[in-house]
Amino acid sequence: MPRYNKDNVKGLKELLYNSYVHDAELENAEFDFKEDSIKITLFNPIFGAKINFTFLNIETSLTIKGDWQGERATIVSLTVEEDFSYLQKYLPNHGEYMDSQDDSFGTHKRFAIYVFKNVIAPSDALLDYYEDCNMEWAADIQVANTMLLKTMEDIKEENPSGFEIPSLYKDEGDREFAVRLLRETEKGSAQYKAMIEQKAENWDSERIAMVDFILMEMAIAEFMNFPSIPTKVTLNEYIEISKDYSTAKSRIFVNGILDRILAWLEADGKIKKAGRGLM
Repeated sequence: MPRYNKDNVKGLKELLYNSYVHDAELENAEFDFKEDSIKITLFNPIFGAKINFTFLNIETSLTIKGDWQGERATIVSLTVEEDFSYLQKYLPNHGEYMDSQDDSFGTHKRFAIYVFKNVIAPSDALLDYYEDCNMEWAADIQVANTMLLKTMEDIKEENPSGFEIPSLYKDEGDREFAVRLLRETEKGSAQYKAMIEQKAENWDSERIAMVDFILMEMAIAEFMNFPSIPTKVTLNEYIEISKDYSTAKSRIFVNGILDRILAWLEADGKIKKAGRGLM
């Protein structure tokens, strides 16, 4: 059985490129934690050849990517990284962090967030993997990254291992409100977009961030279709949301446009609120 370690990676690569590994099927993979080894058995049905590998002493990043055929997996790619020095260009603060005498929770948390923002979130390899799992992933990645980052930022020192990803809804009433808001926003989207473009006459609509457009459409839907919610509450809520989920200057822009639209809707008698102090 051929055995390879980080001292003869060149020979391993040559073997991988010039052997029966291509079109081979994965028969078995074993992890030996005592020996820090990975043993892989492949079978190439075209040539009737069996190939065995044992990977030793590799700071291990092993990826086997393939499709299922019958009861076996066809190897599409087999990747072994002998070291992670390439990460240094993405982690300029790594050495400073490792050498620091500051063992505080805040220091570790800041570094973890830094790694996520600069290594994990922008990773093309990670994006490719999730796109293989779900072709719609590219449309969701920004929201997922934002939610994960906020979850990391909300981890508290007094209970660092007890944090939970917040549930999507607070309760059933919250879910019903979200569904109704979604439907009202979607139903009036064309009308609301026209209002925004009219009140943002000095802006090219294509330069307005998509998230800003969506937030303003939601706010207008809430102005016009939810009589129990005060307009000031709606306005303040969407300004706060824009601070978390959009660009640095979105708060000022969203506030200005919504103020104009609200004044116009009120003057036109299109805001109907029920109860005291709801205007």
